[in-house]
Amino acid sequence: MGNKHIYTSNTVSRLLSVPYSEEPNLAESLSGANNGIFIGNSIKMNMPIFLDFNFLFNPHVFIVGMTGSGKTYLMKSILLRLGFMIDASVIILDFTGEYLETANVMGMESNAKQRTPDDININKSTYFMLKGLKEDEKAQRASEILKAIATRMRGNLDRQNKRTFVLLDESWKLINSNEDLEIIVREGRKYGVGLLLASQLLEDMSDGIVANSASVFIFRMQVRKSAEKVMANYNLNQEYIETIQGLDQGRCLLIKLDKANKRSITVIRRVLGIAVSPKTTILFPGK
Repeated sequence: MGNKHIYTSNTVSRLLSVPYSEEPNLAESLSGANNGIFIGNSIKMNMPIFLDFNFLFNPHVFIVGMTGSGKTYLMKSILLRLGFMIDASVIILDFTGEYLETANVMGMESNAKQRTPDDININKSTYFMLKGLKEDEKAQRASEILKAIATRMRGNLDRQNKRTFVLLDESWKLINSNEDLEIIVREGRKYGVGLLLASQLLEDMSDGIVANSASVFIFRMQVRKSAEKVMANYNLNQEYIETIQGLDQGRCLLIKLDKANKRSITVIRRVLGIAVSPKTTILFPGK
């Protein structure tokens, strides 16, 4: 495939040559209804699709697709469901201010005071606003935060008893080669720590991240070269190139790898949002 992957006991790249099914198995779907995050229904059999981290090979989620395809919508939907439905902690590194409203709805401290890496506790949801900093300052602050997360994770300093997810929006590429980010990618599974990452291009991602993400959401890609790179990295049939290039807004391809070394590839009809309360709806079902 031409990529230099990081091979560890947690890597999923070695599983990408195994056969795949076009729908998740029934046991996973039933479990997901109680323990997972609902994403939407499959286009083929209209089956409800969940992210159930009890089934997945690791908790890392990678979202890729062109601007306006639905990446941020999906990320916010996942965040809200993590916070309200499965009681996971979330650490948001927000380079652009895109997730401020979502963080406020989740009751996370934001601009009330300047957050620092010293505020890190991987059992507690924390929001870091990096908007307004210069590019090099954003990279430095993000690196400091990731180092604190990796240190506390490895030392089990917070006696982790629930899952933690670290979100970096698209500007995470400022720290693409960060050593602590790679540590979280390679070792996060055994500590219950996952990454939520989004990018417009697969080329933006380091090989280590691509090789170690058990859940990959692929939205529309107009550039055939990018679609072909996705096909090569995930060992898919050529027919999926046309599928990816023709996806409507909110529709995506989901690749999942589970703990039993099985993978499913499903086209989701529409990513569905979440209503926080009768008066406050943060996300709506896709149009």
